[in-house]
Amino acid sequence: MRMAAVAGIKPRIVTVDHRLRPEARDEAEGVAAHAAALGFKHDILEWTDWDGQGNLMDAARRARQRLIGAWAAEHELQVVALGHTLDDQAETVLMRLARASGVDGLSAMSEWREAAWGFWWRPMLDCPRQDIRDWLAGDGVPWVDDPSNENERFTRVQMRKALPLLAELGIGPDVLAQVALHQQAARDALDEVTAELAGRIATVDGGMLVLQAEPLWAAPAEIARRLITAALRWIAPAPYAPRSDAVEGAIAALRADQGTTLAGCALRPRQGTVTIFREYNAVRDLVAAPPALWDGVWHTAAPEGAEPVQIRALGPEGMRQLPEGRPDTRPYAALIAEPALWQNDRLIAAPMADWPNGWRIYRENGTDDFIQCILSH
Repeated sequence: MRMAAVAGIKPRIVTVDHRLRPEARDEAEGVAAHAAALGFKHDILEWTDWDGQGNLMDAARRARQRLIGAWAAEHELQVVALGHTLDDQAETVLMRLARASGVDGLSAMSEWREAAWGFWWRPMLDCPRQDIRDWLAGDGVPWVDDPSNENERFTRVQMRKALPLLAELGIGPDVLAQVALHQQAARDALDEVTAELAGRIATVDGGMLVLQAEPLWAAPAEIARRLITAALRWIAPAPYAPRSDAVEGAIAALRADQGTTLAGCALRPRQGTVTIFREYNAVRDLVAAPPALWDGVWHTAAPEGAEPVQIRALGPEGMRQLPEGRPDTRPYAALIAEPALWQNDRLIAAPMADWPNGWRIYRENGTDDFIQCILSH
C-alpha cells in the first residue's frame, strides 16, 4: 500500500479478516486507518464458512483468493497486487522439496497470474522481507506480525525457521529463489513442447477433448503426462493438478485399451483416440441460473423473450426428452454430462446434443483456449 503511494498509484485496499484470532478485526481496522491517511478506500472482507476440516493454512489461502477475487470483480478492478516476497518464494521451494516435487512444484511463483476477473500481480518477489521491514522502520511505519507465523505446527513456519541454518551452508533465500527461476524456465520449455503437441493432436468436440492416440503415446512420457494433466484440468478446472502417480495410472490403463476416471473426468480409448470428458456423477447435481457459469466454464446465450431456466446436466432423462433422439456424434457417457437448459423436469434446450431450440451454450474458445491454458500459470 505504501509502495503504491510512493509510486504515485492510487489503489483500492482490501483486508481479509479470517476471524481466527480476536485481534484480527482490530488489525484490519488499523490497516483501514493507514489507508485513509493515504487517501485510499479500504474494505474488510470476512471469512465465515470454514468448517474446521483439513489444512487450515491452505483453506485460508483459498478463501483469501475467492473473497478478494469476488471483491475485485465487483469493483471492476483488473489487477490485484499481493505482498509475496523473495522469502515467500524460498519457503515455498523448501516446502515442495520436502514433498519430493518435480519441475512444476519447484517452479517459481509467477509475477503475473491470470484469473477470471483480471490478474494477480506479485511486484515484490525480488525483495527480501527484511528489506521491506527496514524501509518501513526507516519511515516510522508500524506493522503487525501474525502470531501464526511463529506456530511451528504449520509447515511453512518450520521452513521459515530452517532458512537461517541453510543460509549458513550457502543455501539462502536468494539461492532457493534462483533455483525456482531455473525450474520455471524448464517448466515453460516443457509447456511449449506440450502445447505444440496439443496443437497437432487435440480437438474439442462439444464438451469432449479428443487426442490422437498414436502421436500421444509416441511423445516422451513426461510430455504425454503433462498433456493428459492439462486436459483434465481444462475439462474440470481445479485449484491443483491430480497427483502424478494417479495420472500415470490412468495413462497405463489407456495404453492397455481400458477406460478409467480421474479428477471428475472420464478417459476412454476410442477409435484410435483418447477421449476425455466430464464424468456424469461429478456434475449430476450441479445447478446454475443464467448468466451464471455452469461447472465453472459453460456460458449461455438466451433467445429473445426466453423464460427463466436452470442449467443442469442433460442426464439420462434429458436424453429421453430429445425430440429427435440421441445424436450419434459423441458417446452417450459424454453427452449426458454436458449442460442443457431445464424448467423443472422439462428439457427446454440441449444445444450440445444438437437441439438448441434458440439457445446457445459455449465455453471460451475451444481448442485454441485449451492450448493457451497449457501455456498460462
